Amino acid sequence: MWIDTHTHLDAPEFDADRDALVARIRAAGVGQLVIPAVAVSNFDTVRALAHRHGFAYALGIQPMCVPGSGEEDLSELARQLQAHAEDPRLVAVGEIGIDLFVPELKEPAKKATGRKAKTFELTLTVTGTADGDWRAEIKQGSSYLVRNLAVAAAAVSRAAKELHEELFAPIEALMDEARSQQAARVAALEAELQAARKALADLD
Repeated sequence: MWIDTHTHLDAPEFDADRDALVARIRAAGVGQLVIPAVAVSNFDTVRALAHRHGFAYALGIQPMCVPGSGEEDLSELARQLQAHAEDPRLVAVGEIGIDLFVPELKEPAKKATGRKAKTFELTLTVTGTADGDWRAEIKQGSSYLVRNLAVAAAAVSRAAKELHEELFAPIEALMDEARSQQAARVAALEAELQAARKALADLD
């Protein structure tokens, strides 16, 4: 199945034939796509489109929209992420477009004002058990954006590997330990089952 990870299906140029466009997308073999928001103003639109057509969506502020955004937009982004944390169609945070066709973005060094870029700190915590129960939470400052979100062990392993080998190694070690414990548990259950079968056969 093909997945398009960046499709502005909400763009006004698609208003006239959006449903037909979706039909053509599916006919071309694209089974899933991600509709990214570009600013607070279209958060609700991309969410509605994703649910209507069975697609996924992302919430964020596109770099070209940053100059027109303020602190209240970031607060609204954080609020929406928390409010829709359990929405399975919300799959990403952010909207990054390297739009070099825009003249003012071709030579950013000439546009520099000397202002230091503002940084935002998010803390991601992932916890797991030997039973394979993995949970994730995201915290910004003292506020939680996501709490106690169940995640697949395999997804944790893949994400760690994509980020950095030094993150992957300790997590994979924990995964190996969990696999060993589960294998031992399966072996014990199989032995118990074999013993029970033998006991049942002895009764005949």
